Amino acid sequence: MWAVKRGTLAAAPWRVPMLKVQKRPRAILQLNVARTWFDAIDEAAKRKPVVATAVRLMFGLGLRESECASARWEWVDWQRATYTPGITKGRGAEPVPMPDWLVEHLQPLRQAQGLMVTREDGKEFQSGFARQVMRLANTSCSLKGITPYRLRGTFATLLSEAGVPVQTMQRVMRYKSHATTMGYLEKNLDLALQAQEKIGELSGLMSGA
Repeated sequence: MWAVKRGTLAAAPWRVPMLKVQKRPRAILQLNVARTWFDAIDEAAKRKPVVATAVRLMFGLGLRESECASARWEWVDWQRATYTPGITKGRGAEPVPMPDWLVEHLQPLRQAQGLMVTREDGKEFQSGFARQVMRLANTSCSLKGITPYRLRGTFATLLSEAGVPVQTMQRVMRYKSHATTMGYLEKNLDLALQAQEKIGELSGLMSGA
């Protein structure tokens, strides 16, 4: 339609329907390889261990990469074991519970105030600061597609599988719409298989049932 808009052609001589793009499965970090992957993260981030801390914040709290870069110690409530992001994409400030393993990781690094992860000069990291370390860990563990964005998707999927209601997930992930939250969830075929087998058992179709 470019030529039509420019007046070169009076009308389009044909119309071509847009092709539908096949949706590709999105990667999530499976729990059975998480420990090995984080070991690879630590190895890749030896010169910048704060980046490994940022990756743990993404996985444990569902933070965006930009939210990790702006994360501050004064936003941690150690008594309640929660973290409240003070600078977010949606301008929301909801406390997120911190799991014990993350508290244990952060305690030795604890400070009264200031950025939780910084460059060597003390300034805030720029966008993409964790991607190279994650690519190296992916290669080491023969994984593909684990990025800061997909760690957030992993966070949402694992909460859903653990039975957390979507309205709670929506608040923790700081979304205004539950539909946006649902878009991060990936299908768990193991859960589907368990349900199918239960159906087969209750229906008497299983051998020996």
